[in-house]
Amino acid sequence: MNLLLRLFLILLVFPANLMAASFHWVDYDGFHSVDQVTKVPLANRLELPMVKNQISFPFTEEEDSDGAMYAWFVLNQSGLKAIYIKTEDIPKSSFYSKVEQPKPGDIAWWKNFVAVVNKPDFLMRAHAEQSRKILEKKHGKAAWYRYGMAIEINNQAAVKTASKNDLKTSDKWLALLDRTAEYPLQVKEPVEIEKLKNDWNQAIANAESLRSDFPEDPQVSRRLGVLYRRGFTLDMPGAWERAEAYLLRTTTLAPKSAEAHISLGILYGDTGDGFEKHAESQFRTAFKLARKDQLPYIWWGLAIALHKQGKKSEALKTIGYLIKQRPNDVKALKLREQILRSDS
Repeated sequence: MNLLLRLFLILLVFPANLMAASFHWVDYDGFHSVDQVTKVPLANRLELPMVKNQISFPFTEEEDSDGAMYAWFVLNQSGLKAIYIKTEDIPKSSFYSKVEQPKPGDIAWWKNFVAVVNKPDFLMRAHAEQSRKILEKKHGKAAWYRYGMAIEINNQAAVKTASKNDLKTSDKWLALLDRTAEYPLQVKEPVEIEKLKNDWNQAIANAESLRSDFPEDPQVSRRLGVLYRRGFTLDMPGAWERAEAYLLRTTTLAPKSAEAHISLGILYGDTGDGFEKHAESQFRTAFKLARKDQLPYIWWGLAIALHKQGKKSEALKTIGYLIKQRPNDVKALKLREQILRSDS
């Protein structure tokens, strides 16, 4: 499919009310709001690893007023690994070429902002579609720029996947961070916590690098999501939001992956009040897709989610399945006792 046509289709289907929240992430997969459980101080957002390696960017509505962030997102959704370029730098950038007649996907440029061509007479910005005629009447004639060359994209091309050795490396990092698997963190010694944080930073750098090479591999994105969940356990800024984004992405890339839904259910289960229903939904979806060996993890997570919602009989029934299969499971037996002692 021609790149410009693909850009046009993206613009048609992408929602217009992107800027509802005051603080967002944008990356190759889209805009991710972080107004739920964010712990990222506004002043420190640009210091985060995902910003430094240009995997994603944090921005406020005011910061996107020039439209460059939205243009960067649309270009990447079209299949390009586009570089984020500020509005003021577009005319002198080697990545853009000036054109006389705009097509869908081209950039309308003014000194202080840009918009993406949707239809010949309409331009798109993150918050709305606007008339070219009205914008040019208000701001003067636009200059038109095209990112790179119009290219053909083969939609049938096989998705590049990471090697077994690459995945094993990610698994080794997860094993090294095994003590962060349980939430809240059970480690109390400051020195040990600091070591875990250092290990986590190295693990994230490795996993983010792998994901940049294999952006469509669900095995990579799921491991990265689990690593960010471990970062949430370590109270690392922005980790929860990134965990959710990568795990949701995994469920899109591999909708029949029970592991993806289990991992997302665990994240929601760890999050606390307000997310129990989300956890229950993910575990129930995973149950329909799971292998036999995955069922104990689902029963455990689902029982906790039901218990936290006060669904006592369902929680007891669910943990009962786990105890029947593992009659000596101390943690499962303890959870059943907690459910039994709780109010109906």
